[in-house]
Amino acid sequence: MSSWWLAPEWALWFDTHYNVDSFVVLRGGITRAFESGPSLTAGYAYLQINPDLDRQEHRPWAQLVLPLRLNDDWRLSERIRTDFRFQQRLEDGRITDGWDFTFRARLQTTLTRRLPPLRWGQPFVQLASEVLLDLGSTTEPVGLDQNRVSLLFGIEVERLTLRIGYMNRYIPSTSSGPDVFEHGLILWLTHSVDLGRGEREQPPEAGGS
Repeated sequence: MSSWWLAPEWALWFDTHYNVDSFVVLRGGITRAFESGPSLTAGYAYLQINPDLDRQEHRPWAQLVLPLRLNDDWRLSERIRTDFRFQQRLEDGRITDGWDFTFRARLQTTLTRRLPPLRWGQPFVQLASEVLLDLGSTTEPVGLDQNRVSLLFGIEVERLTLRIGYMNRYIPSTSSGPDVFEHGLILWLTHSVDLGRGEREQPPEAGGS
């Protein structure tokens, strides 16, 4: 995940994620940051879903990040994201003509505890929970899409932040299958580039696709 600051309040957003045997996403956007702390980003993402099917998805998206510094060591962040998902249609497990649309809302809460600093970086521990809700779909009823809970250890080194940890991904059952509990090792690398005096603290998000 990378933010390229063109000015103190404007940045370009780029990120890519790879979930083994599940999907690859390439995402871009434009961020408007406010002096009081919040930031608003909107853009477009392209996904390849399920390597066996090679199914495509086009996803306009937008998010609002609300960071809160509780004290010098504790921070809380709320991220509200919307996904407008256009996926290739499936029939009997095969891609067919046409596209399905799903409107999805996502709410992520992240709690960060800074640890004693090291000579070469600032370590921290992070706990996050993200709820994903389907609010409109051509194929599935409105309801819980999935829930992601993660516990991460990270370190900030100047404009680089590395996070590594565990994520539990719960996907409720549908008409075609049972509940899914996915346990995974996750690795996030966040990068900030200053092209226009964009000196600003990165929000303590836990990442996520």
